[in-house]
Amino acid sequence: VTGAVTAAQNICRSILRAGLEVRDIALEPLASSCAVLDADERHMGVCLVDVGGGTTDIAVFSRGGIRFTGVIGLGGQNVTSDVAIGLRTGWPIAEKLKCTWGTAALATVGDGETVEVPGVAGRPPQRASRRLLADIIEARMEEIFVLVRNQLGAGRFELGAGIALTGGGALIDGAVELAERVFEVPVRLGVPRGAVGMVEGIDSPAYATAVGLARLAGERGERENEQW
Repeated sequence: VTGAVTAAQNICRSILRAGLEVRDIALEPLASSCAVLDADERHMGVCLVDVGGGTTDIAVFSRGGIRFTGVIGLGGQNVTSDVAIGLRTGWPIAEKLKCTWGTAALATVGDGETVEVPGVAGRPPQRASRRLLADIIEARMEEIFVLVRNQLGAGRFELGAGIALTGGGALIDGAVELAERVFEVPVRLGVPRGAVGMVEGIDSPAYATAVGLARLAGERGERENEQW
């Protein structure tokens, strides 16, 4: 696994300035996998696809171990940017439209459906075709999935358990169905598992990495205690 040293150092400096200590650095898809995958999936063969904000991270497991990792330089923010350009609106409005009315399943949207796009810079709100919104989202999400598929390669890995789709981008309506069409294997939504207590706010694919990092830290602490 390789990464940009400067980016990692900047993250660590930011955490230190916040008054916290950095104990370790973990690869994002490995952290997410700790939250959403179980032992059976890891043994059968599974690919974790974590659609984050700026990147889409990939991790393939088989026979209980990790076999491949990769990163695509596209994520949910690119979808939002496309919506902002296509509907000629601001980024915050585009993000809200994507999450509220957006879908990656163009075929499910009727021809006459419209959405209200709030005006920017004092302009009045306008109506836009919901099919246009869906077309923009579906096109970018399909591109992301195709890039992931190309990295995996045809028949390169045996994915008996299919694909676990997680991250904030996985919450887009129709994303799972679109992924199944592109990858031609079963796809499920990867939701954090095994968390206890006040989990109502974090039982979402968007928090898979955060929950996985907490679990990794806990496992490391247990190992250190056993050594003492």
